[in-house]
Amino acid sequence: DKTDEWIKKLKGRENVLLFFMFLLPLFPDDILCSVAGILPISTVGFLIMQLVTRTTSIFGTLLFMSGEIIPYYGWGLPVLIVLGALAVSAMVLSIIYADKINKLTNKIIDRVFPRRKRRSEDTQDDPKEKGAE
Repeated sequence: DKTDEWIKKLKGRENVLLFFMFLLPLFPDDILCSVAGILPISTVGFLIMQLVTRTTSIFGTLLFMSGEIIPYYGWGLPVLIVLGALAVSAMVLSIIYADKINKLTNKIIDRVFPRRKRRSEDTQDDPKEKGAE
């Protein structure tokens, strides 16, 4: 019951929230993959999300958090604080504009994979699914 309740609350925002959770290093990726399995996210969308977030987070960790490019003292601390604030701001704005971001990403995915059908379209086209609700 709790799972269904949270899925209803996240409807339309699951892709954006999951994207930023994968992107930020604070969230455990294995648990997020399990959560993605119960959310209505397409396989193609999940794979693209993984390719973008894993490479970005690994690159960011290696580049910025090593202390060689941006030191942990002097001018480096304000830069790291600004980068952290920008990351949090981007996450908050993406939650606010999640519906628009989802539409844009679905449009891009549909252009790249034109024959793909999203799960929501599958259930809308299936009369058995409509009758079950």
